[in-house]
Amino acid sequence: MKMVAVTTLRDAAGAEVARELLAERGITAEIRRLGYNPYFGAPTAAEFEVRVPEAAAAEAERLFAGMAEELERAALAEAGVPPGDGDTPGGDDLPPPELRPRKLAWAVALGLVGPVPGCGLLYARAFAWGWTLVGASVALFAAAVVRGNAADLAAVAALKLADIVLAPVAAARFNRSLERSHKEQHAAVS
Repeated sequence: MKMVAVTTLRDAAGAEVARELLAERGITAEIRRLGYNPYFGAPTAAEFEVRVPEAAAAEAERLFAGMAEELERAALAEAGVPPGDGDTPGGDDLPPPELRPRKLAWAVALGLVGPVPGCGLLYARAFAWGWTLVGASVALFAAAVVRGNAADLAAVAALKLADIVLAPVAAARFNRSLERSHKEQHAAVS
């Protein structure tokens, strides 16, 4: 039985997943390790070829194409793109950043690692509160440097804590208003 390559992958785990997908559909597959290619930007320089019987090559390629479409839809959904039929203008395009839902965990993380208090709130699109915290923290830090007062630094730390606590609340509020806006637009179109 003649075996033909249907795809080439750069990691063994991906090739194994492809082989298992084919096996679930009753298609015998084998993985052949190819030589090393140091010019690939992958963790390993090896390539793995997934091979199937020549008679099953078309079906295997169809399965891989369907899996690629499914993964693309999942990635778009994770990015906040509303499901579209693909026929509408901009149906599968990403919305502009200001219209994408905010992730609550990112709001907390940016509140934690942001250089000044207010970064989490700015990510959550709560600009008035975010810029207020940024300005207040810069003023308090400058006062601490000029006066040498540790209480001013403690106030900056309190502002940082406020950012960490308020950022996910603001992100959830933004997401609710965004969802409400989408529903209103959808109702107006229908």
